[in-house]
Amino acid sequence: MVYAAVMLAGYDGKGYLRGDSQYYYYTAVSIWQDGDLDLANQLPPPLERHSTDVSLDRRGRLVPKHPIWLALAAQPLIITLGPPGALAFNFIQIMLVLLVTYQVALRYAAPMASAIAVAALPPPPCRSSPTTSGTSRQMSLSVCC
Repeated sequence: MVYAAVMLAGYDGKGYLRGDSQYYYYTAVSIWQDGDLDLANQLPPPLERHSTDVSLDRRGRLVPKHPIWLALAAQPLIITLGPPGALAFNFIQIMLVLLVTYQVALRYAAPMASAIAVAALPPPPCRSSPTTSGTSRQMSLSVCC
């Protein structure tokens, strides 16, 4: 509940598919709808604005620069819920990290102390900058844990 409140308080009203998140989403959609990794028909124009976030394959197609395993893991939620599925997937990841952190804390402290310690962890950054990717935010959360 604490994390949900902090995340909502930090929400700036802009779209939530920013930074790397949108490219994982586009990759999941491309695999699902087209059966390929060519992102050219998923990326919103102008394509030039994506030049640092995609790669060119040998045939000149725009393909993901990011590992596809995260897109594949999020795909069931994205297929079911559309763009909100990507947000739900990120939320599930954060909750799983908190659950694992709590389980580790239980090895060293009583349940109440462990819960307080996990609740006191700093929340993941909610605002994205050009240099902060979704994956690095998730990693920073797990490092904090």
